[in-house]
Amino acid sequence: MPLKTFFNTPWENRGNAERIIILAGVGIIGFVGYRKLKALIGIVKQTGANIQTGTELSVLNQQQIKPSYTTTQYGIFADGLYSAMVDYWYYWGTDEDGIKAIMQQMNNDADVLKLNQTFGTRDGYTLAQWFRSELEDDDLKYYVNDPMARNGVTFKF
Repeated sequence: MPLKTFFNTPWENRGNAERIIILAGVGIIGFVGYRKLKALIGIVKQTGANIQTGTELSVLNQQQIKPSYTTTQYGIFADGLYSAMVDYWYYWGTDEDGIKAIMQQMNNDADVLKLNQTFGTRDGYTLAQWFRSELEDDDLKYYVNDPMARNGVTFKF
């Protein structure tokens, strides 16, 4: 069917198979468009967050509060947290002890900011949003905020 004829054929003159194919195509295009738009929005949000984090890290740096680890190490921490929340038991739970083991290595607020910055947005969620979706309030306190507070970190999720 030539393209001109295809676009000029009224809906009621199309067969059932052709209607299904058209609807499936529109659905696929809509889904891909939605995913691309969501990814773009995530990039814009992350860029804004990185600017804010950079400013906060500069202020802490002036107060002689500096990150304790290399950028690579923060990447390892971020990947470990993501894995503890997503991959643990093949999506059947959260490895709270794994989260705690990483969070108790945060020595100051600069460490937490660098971890947040390195974690970025994964599957459309920031680290704070992941914690809120995976942990109850009591667990968030016990596995995330308390271990950091014992090291003098004032940042709270």
